[in-house]
Amino acid sequence: MNLQELVSIAEDGPWCGTKPPGHPPRPHLRSAAFASLSAHEASHTHPVSPELAACLWQSIQLYQAGQRLQKLGGNNAELGGAVGDAASGYFDDTCGSVPWSVIIYWLTHNPPPPPPWLQLVNSAVDTATLAAKIGGDICSQLQNGARTIIKENLPGYAANAR
Repeated sequence: MNLQELVSIAEDGPWCGTKPPGHPPRPHLRSAAFASLSAHEASHTHPVSPELAACLWQSIQLYQAGQRLQKLGGNNAELGGAVGDAASGYFDDTCGSVPWSVIIYWLTHNPPPPPPWLQLVNSAVDTATLAAKIGGDICSQLQNGARTIIKENLPGYAANAR
């Protein structure tokens, strides 16, 4: 198992509101993902420290950021690969000695942070607000880009626009 598989488990978890906007519901976690997590292991897991929990979610979010950059293509794709590699390295350095059964158990029994699209929408709103205050041609382009990001990521926007 690696960070990419862990990100998949985090994204596919039974969380409320983590489905990307405009996408069908994801399938539930497969039992194969928990093959290494026996009832005995689950009953003997140690509490996960706040530092480890932070590392886990930070690694997942950094990996997801790299995936978003890769989807943009060009130089961004290369940078996205580097971000994904950095996320994997950070995860390995900080969480590498923790058994996978403990990580999976903790991950599936604790709610995730807000989904990545929420951060994108908030950042785009901040960008549009700042650009509106500054004005000018470049800021107009920034506002247009921010509006596009909001429209692409805001849940239900496409349904309400019809």
